Amino acid sequence: MRRADADVYYQNCAESTTGRVALWAHRHGRRFVYSVASDPECDPSLPILESLHERVLYRKGLELADGIITQTSVQQRMLKEGFGLESTPIPMPSDIHVDGSFDHIDAKRESTFSVLWVGRMMPVKRPEIFLQLAKSLPDVDFHLVEGVDQDAAYNEGIFKQAVGISNLTVHGRKPREEVLELYRRSHVLCCTSSLEGFPNTFLEAFAHGMPVVSTVDPDAVLERHQLGAHRDSVDTLVSTLREFSVNRERVRRCGQTAWQYFYDQHALDTAMPRFESFREHQASRS
Repeated sequence: MRRADADVYYQNCAESTTGRVALWAHRHGRRFVYSVASDPECDPSLPILESLHERVLYRKGLELADGIITQTSVQQRMLKEGFGLESTPIPMPSDIHVDGSFDHIDAKRESTFSVLWVGRMMPVKRPEIFLQLAKSLPDVDFHLVEGVDQDAAYNEGIFKQAVGISNLTVHGRKPREEVLELYRRSHVLCCTSSLEGFPNTFLEAFAHGMPVVSTVDPDAVLERHQLGAHRDSVDTLVSTLREFSVNRERVRRCGQTAWQYFYDQHALDTAMPRFESFREHQASRS
């Protein structure tokens, strides 16, 4: 941090580092900006921080922050109600670049309707629900891509449940380019998490012109902007995916809207000027 000699220091994700960066910046007369990565970071009980050490330093970081950026207005409200702190929602930038128009992208989809799941294999992501969906929709192809996680026993349990589901392909961990290729081929992204912030997987799907069918809907963007569907049970997920599988025109309309939404809100050329404006504001404050 000393070598960087920056006017403003930026840190993302709740951890003890939040407090360390904030304390260093405060001691050396620099500005510190904290960026929220997920909803639990705005919950005063801090369920994702296991030790007292982490919770104390994270709280100190929030307290000393000169500015806080959230992904959604829900997170902004949670910070205000739970911590008494002000914050600024800014759509997260993404460096994903997909060549061609939406029509060019959409023309490359596989003929068989396919649903993609990408994420870390952990209980909060609930991949077991995705397996239930595959069993319920045998005429639809399902692809599950495992993200990095440390719970080997949980992973093994999911893999055992997946055995025998003929329309489900478990890809395991893949290089980024191979994962993006699955986005290019698939029709819909499915999210089965119990909680999220604003998932990077949503941005990856939107950039590839894919609607999202999800158990979470940050700031209700899926429903408000018609980028997919928000569903809260296995039965409603099944019925929605079945409807999408037979109504390709609806999928195409939602996908085109999602593609445009990505470039209007999250592409680097759109999102980064907002961060730059926020940074300049922080640097100019005395």
